[in-house]
Amino acid sequence: MNPDVPPLRCRYLHQMVGLLAETMPLSPARREREMFRRLTELEMQAEAGGASETSCRVIASVRRMAGNAIIRADLPLIRG
Repeated sequence: MNPDVPPLRCRYLHQMVGLLAETMPLSPARREREMFRRLTELEMQAEAGGASETSCRVIASVRRMAGNAIIRADLPLIRG
């Protein structure tokens, strides 16, 4: 295991896990956009709240994955 992995006792990582586990009664596209919005908000809170650099990096990575999911969903499917 990477020694830089922050403990889950970091309140921001704990919030992120709760957010990811939350059931949102939205359509898949709206759920992805809402997840991205909330992760972006959490990332800003973590940075402003003095979270460790590693914690902020983890949240940013998950937020980027959520953003990539939105982009991929909007791309046309090309069949050969």
